[in-house]
Amino acid sequence: MKTVIRIVLVLFVLASGFYLAVDRSENTAAKPDIAVTETASPEMPGDQVLVYYFHGDVRCPTCMKIEALSTEAVEKGFDKELKNGRVAWQVVNIETPENAHFVDDFELYTKSLILVKKNDGVQTAWKNLPRIWELVNDDTAFIDYVDGEVKAYLGGA
Repeated sequence: MKTVIRIVLVLFVLASGFYLAVDRSENTAAKPDIAVTETASPEMPGDQVLVYYFHGDVRCPTCMKIEALSTEAVEKGFDKELKNGRVAWQVVNIETPENAHFVDDFELYTKSLILVKKNDGVQTAWKNLPRIWELVNDDTAFIDYVDGEVKAYLGGA
């Protein structure tokens, strides 16, 4: 009986490891992480709003959904602004060495959606959008929240 339990446990551990390896490679294969530096956003005269989604190496389904909904909100709601550079959208892995500074820059403690206001290329303000976590299961409310926050930042930029 002990041998059967050991075999089942070994198979379970192997299957779990395989699942995690496949799931992680699928999540990271969809979009390569972009190394972002201070000069990654276009320097343009006037006002600009940068929208960052910050994540780590390990990405759960909820985190992937937050990224997908955020992408949808920004790309559909601000198509013209994305094209003219007034809005910029970046997905950033903060666990890469070149992006680690964002943790301190924006006081990150979990996966986050951050708005950054720039004027003539100089950061003037930033804001964390914490309600993404409570709205993640309501696509419409999530997109409306992000849309409203970006519009407010653009209006006050």
